[in-house]
Amino acid sequence: MTRTDGQMSIANRLAAALHTGAELDLIPNTPVGDPLSDEVMRGWGPDHEVDAEMLRELLLRRGLGDETVDPHGLHLRGARIRGRLDLDLVDTLVALRLYDCLLELGVSAEQAHLPLLALVRCRVGHPNLPALLGDALQLDGQLQLDGSVITATSAHGAVRLLSAQIGSQLNLVSTTVRNSGGPALAADGLQIGSDARFLEGFTAEGSGGDGAIRLHGARIGGQLNFASGTVRNSTGPALYADRLQTDGDVYFFEGFTAEGSGEDGAIRLPGARIGGELTLQGATVRNSTGPALYADGLQTGSDVYFFEGFTAEASGGDGAIRLPGARIGGQLNFVSGTVRNSTGPALYADRLQTDGDVHFFEGFTAEGAAGAGAICLFGARIGGQLTLQGATLRNPDGPAFVADRLQTDGDVHFIEGFTAEGAGENGAVRLPGARIGGQLALRGAIRNTTGPALYADRLQTHGDAFLDTGFDAEGAGGDGALRMPGARIGGQLSLRGATVRNSDGPALRADGLQTDEDVYLDWSFTAEGAGDEGAVRLQGARIGGRLSLAGATVLSSSDERHRWEIGGLTYTGVPRLAEERNRQAWLELLRSGTPRYAAQPYQQLAAAYRAEGHDSDVRAILIAQREDQIARGGLSRADRWWGRITGALLGYGYQPWRALLYLGAVLAVSVTLTVVLGAYGALTRTPDRPVAAAPAPQVATAAPAPFTALAEAQPCPLIERIGKGLDLGTPFLPRTMTTRCEPTSTVTGTALTLSAWLLQVAAWALAALFVAGFTGIVRRT
Repeated sequence: MTRTDGQMSIANRLAAALHTGAELDLIPNTPVGDPLSDEVMRGWGPDHEVDAEMLRELLLRRGLGDETVDPHGLHLRGARIRGRLDLDLVDTLVALRLYDCLLELGVSAEQAHLPLLALVRCRVGHPNLPALLGDALQLDGQLQLDGSVITATSAHGAVRLLSAQIGSQLNLVSTTVRNSGGPALAADGLQIGSDARFLEGFTAEGSGGDGAIRLHGARIGGQLNFASGTVRNSTGPALYADRLQTDGDVYFFEGFTAEGSGEDGAIRLPGARIGGELTLQGATVRNSTGPALYADGLQTGSDVYFFEGFTAEASGGDGAIRLPGARIGGQLNFVSGTVRNSTGPALYADRLQTDGDVHFFEGFTAEGAAGAGAICLFGARIGGQLTLQGATLRNPDGPAFVADRLQTDGDVHFIEGFTAEGAGENGAVRLPGARIGGQLALRGAIRNTTGPALYADRLQTHGDAFLDTGFDAEGAGGDGALRMPGARIGGQLSLRGATVRNSDGPALRADGLQTDEDVYLDWSFTAEGAGDEGAVRLQGARIGGRLSLAGATVLSSSDERHRWEIGGLTYTGVPRLAEERNRQAWLELLRSGTPRYAAQPYQQLAAAYRAEGHDSDVRAILIAQREDQIARGGLSRADRWWGRITGALLGYGYQPWRALLYLGAVLAVSVTLTVVLGAYGALTRTPDRPVAAAPAPQVATAAPAPFTALAEAQPCPLIERIGKGLDLGTPFLPRTMTTRCEPTSTVTGTALTLSAWLLQVAAWALAALFVAGFTGIVRRT
């Protein structure tokens, strides 16, 4: 190839610089770092032109045995490289550094081996091939593309580094890479010994389904760092990094923006293995037709952070941020950021596993749509706490928070301004079958206008459950606003000061609830429900401690009697409803606050008082039970009458002394009748019969028998009338005294006789009832 004198001069100067290790600067009057436009570079004349073939020859001199080449390598600034710089298969110990150079046809370095390659502030391009082609390139040190502008129109990428090996760092600081026909950077299988840095205004614009930046299966020995840059792809992913591996951290922060398109996501990290932490701090990720971050099966050795203004905007049923099956070696933190998806979940993280805590706090907002929830942690396994502090979750079409079968080793907190707004019959916040290793604290607002607010069937907690002061749940429908049927609370359950509302059904549905300790529905606890299933349902609930309802307000807009459903409820100790009149308040609740009579709640209450030795309270409770049974128990007319009789005469068998009082009244009536009527001729005293004379000695002549005259009847004295009254009133006892007072055949005597018969029947009946009551025969409820 024929070279001009100017080119020979530059070649000689380059050879001299290569010998000394000095830089050949062809633009000495331009300060280093000053930007040079494309127009300026293209206007350079022959004194800036360097033949690409000459550079290849200079790099190969070390291989030809010239030991005078300085180890610093070849430094060239301000050159316009003629032709495509061909470094294919070059194996040299000469480092190549080009600064502020124009390479209009780019660089090809396939299977080359160099100590270092630097294209700093250069303009590199090609109309239809990769501007930088480095498949299987090996560098002992860095690949430095800082400040360069690299453009191409190629389906194979603007920068192509398939299976390349970089011994140190990959630096694209303030670099711009554009490709209208494919990826900006295609680096599948790339291996980097240290960090990969895309910083300080780095820009990559690519096209197509392979992504703007492809790091598929890449292996990075240090950090992967994106900061203050932009990656765009209008027809595919912005970053395609499936099965990426890093020994260090991965950062997207300080204003970094990724804009992608399609169902494959804007940033793709499925199956990636990150040895340190993953941080998206102040970053923005957008995809109008698919996920923002697609990271199924992601693994990290440390924490994952989405914080300080992080924003993800996406669309579609796959979620804005996808972490299903991800395995996080530390914490997962969402702090003061926003995740939005207009047609699907904001965060979709089924089967997520973390070794540490999961936090959503300090103004974090998640807005999703459809049935999978705004945040979906279905079947997730959290090694520490789950905290939603000051977070806002919204979903106009389904649940705001889905955590069916969630497992945590620590507490779960929804606190300090937490707000969830959902829709539909599946609830706004879902925790069915969840297993919480510590406490559950819920002190925020949950709303659902078309279904439950909290859906927590079969929830299990190892510790207490606090849904108390500050907790406000508003739901709708027959499933209840706050659903906890079959829940198992390992400590106490407190809804002190909470407010639960449902305009169409129960406020609290907790049938089959079990707690190891106390339940507090007190201190201004308010439940407002509707329908015939009760505003508060605790049917079959088993409370291991005391039940406190003091100060509670439970209302039903349908019927006052449909406030409580507590059949089968059990507890220990006397339930607390009021400071001074617990028993009466509870009985009033059972009579007027439940829709129907049930024996068990009365029996349970009586058992609680009996256990504390309050026998008089026990009797009052059981009497109240019988009264309620007669009033609402569906008895036959005969049973109701019998019940009323035994209630009046025996206190339903629990106050048999009442029969004795009535028996005393019968006795008093008997005595009164004999005393009063006896004074008016009802009784007469029969005189003593005369004693017959001894028989006279018989004589021969017969004589008439002796004649004995009866004395006239006499009035009955008062004392004998009283005795007669006692005899009539107590026919089952021995005669109290011997009396000759008998009823006469007069009108008053006949009346006394008839009255005596009635009094004797009454006395016998009362005596029999007393025995039946005393022995418990009539205590039938």
